Amino acid sequence: MPGWHDATSDLRTAGALSTVGVVIEQHPDRARLFMQWKRLDWPLLWDPFNLLELPAVPITMFLDRERVIRILQPRLDRASEITSRLLDAGGTDATQHQAIPSPVPGIDQLSPPSTSTAVDWSDHAVALALWGGAERLDEAVAASERAVGPGSEGRLWFRHGVIARMRHDSPARRPGDFRSAIESWTRALDVDPNNYIWRRRLQQYGPRLVKPYAFFDWVPVARSEIGSRWEEPEKLGVEPGGAEFADPARSETLPDSDHPLPDDRIVLDAVPFVEVRGGAVPAAIRPGSLARIHLDMEPSASTGSHWNNEAGPLHAWIDLPRGWDSDRPHVALDVPESAVSDERRHAEFEIRAPDDAEPGMHEIEAVLLYAVCEDDTGVCLLRRRRVPIVVEVDPTAVVLADG
Repeated sequence: MPGWHDATSDLRTAGALSTVGVVIEQHPDRARLFMQWKRLDWPLLWDPFNLLELPAVPITMFLDRERVIRILQPRLDRASEITSRLLDAGGTDATQHQAIPSPVPGIDQLSPPSTSTAVDWSDHAVALALWGGAERLDEAVAASERAVGPGSEGRLWFRHGVIARMRHDSPARRPGDFRSAIESWTRALDVDPNNYIWRRRLQQYGPRLVKPYAFFDWVPVARSEIGSRWEEPEKLGVEPGGAEFADPARSETLPDSDHPLPDDRIVLDAVPFVEVRGGAVPAAIRPGSLARIHLDMEPSASTGSHWNNEAGPLHAWIDLPRGWDSDRPHVALDVPESAVSDERRHAEFEIRAPDDAEPGMHEIEAVLLYAVCEDDTGVCLLRRRRVPIVVEVDPTAVVLADG
């Protein structure tokens, strides 16, 4: 993208070329940060649902004045030849070409459809997610649930995962949203294992061994370089997590998962003062394969509690069935300098099933130790929490790694 931006700068300056991009990304503000970093000043459209139904990216197209595609997937090393052709070329008779309607559900689809087809309900769900605002995400999830089921098209499952993840990232989040997103994207990839877009969305949150590259390791570099230009970097609504920064692993060897657990004398958080949501990526793995466990934790809005940062970091351990491995048994999360805070905290573990793991559902348990303060009384407490996470072992599960 930056390469073509530089190669066509003279055309844009002369008013002979307009540039627009489409990004198929769950979080649009990350794309805005990238654009700011690379000083790309043209419009960028957001298609988190892959409504264009592309099997892979990137795709570069040059259109003439009549919006007819003249060049598809040009080579950057032939940029000067292509720009000369574009300057010399006139318009094309658009009447000879068939106009294609927009695939984006419009605001006229915010009302429930009069039909019961899965595609109509999925389009309605997408319209609610795009145009209805955060307050209508519950409706979007419910509408999308009507669109998916056994035998559903992969694209409908992918859309459902996007909507579940959108609600997970919103104030309306529910405990099962992250797992629902992962399960839906896994189902989509199972329908079409060749779809690059769906595979990358799962790899983004998945184990290091299946990653082709680190997805968002450029974010701190971008912020540093933008700051050095005396600019304020674009703020991100959802910060990339550990899996999104992680470099690909080159070996399947993981250290032993033998680890200590918090003292059972510490009181369990039965209220609870902290909301915890967790899930595995992918939702189903083959025997001997890897998954990545994600944990999101934040003080409960219903209890009005806050993190007590004066008590030190939040600790998380992973407790595995016999024969399973983890990349690390324990995580200690840094805390802000303020005495109390209420931000969302995130921890990740990479796990591997044994080669002889039995098919079926296996329960992984995360054990948390955290300090919280009650709003009503101001009392600060140390609490323990056990969080069960289910991982399915299926010898026929889709393989997430490329190739």
